[in-house]
Amino acid sequence: MNEFKLIKINMGTYKGEVANYNVKTSDRTGRTYLNLNLKLYAKEGQEVNVQKSYCLDPGKNLHIMRVMKDVGGLKKNGNADFGKLLEYYFWISVSYDDFGQLYVEKLRVVHEDDEYEPEDDIEDDFEEDETGV
Repeated sequence: MNEFKLIKINMGTYKGEVANYNVKTSDRTGRTYLNLNLKLYAKEGQEVNVQKSYCLDPGKNLHIMRVMKDVGGLKKNGNADFGKLLEYYFWISVSYDDFGQLYVEKLRVVHEDDEYEPEDDIEDDFEEDETGV
């Protein structure tokens, strides 16, 4: 009998990269999705594969548009070069859903001069609303 080592990745933010991607249209909904297969670098040399999908339909693609602009893959006419995603590292924030499945909450480009540390996300939870509401 084969033995498998089961490990748990803590919720948090890790460095990672896009291993590959594809663009597909759902037969059921007719919506077009960018599917990213991400490689997450967890502690002690662990690599974890996670997936993130973005709807590319108008009005549903703001986050991926921001990411594409940040990697220089979004042209003025709106055309996107998703291959640019393969050239960058990302801060990937992950959490668990109600079924215990790991999912990607946020994807942010890592820049050479980036002083961002995963612990910075903790401060986001405690920032006050400046609108006074």
